[in-house]
Amino acid sequence: DAGAEARAAAWLAALLRDPDGAGPLPADGGTVLRVLAAHGVAATLHRPLLAAAAAAGDAELLAALRSWAVARTARQLLMGAELDRVSAALDATGAAWALVKGPALAVTAYGGWPARDFGDLDVLVDPRRLEDCLRAVERAGGRLVDRNWPLMARRAQGELTVRLPRGTVLDVHWHLLNTPERRAAAALRTPDLLERAVRVDLGGGAVPVLDPVDQAVHVAVHACHSGADRLQWLADAGRALDGAAWPEVVARSQDWRCALPVAVVVERAAATVGVPEAVDLPALGASPAWRAAVRAGTGAALGPEGAARDRARAVASSTRRGALDSARVLVGRRRRRRALRADVVGPGRNPLHADVPDAAARRAFLELAARG
Repeated sequence: DAGAEARAAAWLAALLRDPDGAGPLPADGGTVLRVLAAHGVAATLHRPLLAAAAAAGDAELLAALRSWAVARTARQLLMGAELDRVSAALDATGAAWALVKGPALAVTAYGGWPARDFGDLDVLVDPRRLEDCLRAVERAGGRLVDRNWPLMARRAQGELTVRLPRGTVLDVHWHLLNTPERRAAAALRTPDLLERAVRVDLGGGAVPVLDPVDQAVHVAVHACHSGADRLQWLADAGRALDGAAWPEVVARSQDWRCALPVAVVVERAAATVGVPEAVDLPALGASPAWRAAVRAGTGAALGPEGAARDRARAVASSTRRGALDSARVLVGRRRRRRALRADVVGPGRNPLHADVPDAAARRAFLELAARG
């Protein structure tokens, strides 16, 4: 029931704030499992969840948590081997690149892969060397999944999907913002991010990742554009901020013209999972009116699926530089959805995966990426 799911989500948020102080299970194991799957925090909360399930004598929840842990370990070992292959291939090109999002966050913000789940690998590459990087990954056994070059050139998307030999999905980004509209609203350049990248040891060798400030800003912006409706994204924001100096986060957010998306996510994280004490939201100088609109939907955003959650997700994901820009994006959402649906080539099929080997469109896409 919706009430039980809302209580479970609030309980998980409390566990993220204080793993030892949230009290007993708030609902049956099946409900907790559904909410865990929706919010993606089973890995982060594995220990306190096991303790709560054992105290409640909930065999279903205990069995599921242990099964998930085994599957997660196997998946991450496989992905680690595939990452070694990708890392060696990209390093061999001499192009700048960085591992971003899930696995990079797990190491730099959570202390290791087991503490955060992720389902794919994401790399950011120098847009001027995108073709070299794609060819290197393909030589290493990757297969390009996005092959509809005319559609990719028309959409000007900021990433391409590759399937690695053992089945792992690799998203090759030439920009952290996937749509031209989002890139136009912000002001970040991939070469600048890659120049500041640092190498960290993932166990199998050193891999470049974003510097702590870039990572903190990107985590917040990505969460905002995705709807800011998963506890995992909010926990990521809090953890990433813990490793970055707040004045630098403020300055970088303003440089990127992303202060409002960052403020929206940091405020939502502060209200649910907690953020470092040093965080001072007014310093971002972001629109109080739009933040209030997003704040009003926080409960619905983290609650059960339905119309209220859809609205809260839509408001957050429409956030841009200021309140007026954000309102315009929100109003135009239906029109953009219609435009995307017009590209569909069949039931359940991703039109980007249609094999359309148009050399001129491929060249146009790569030239667009190279311009950043």
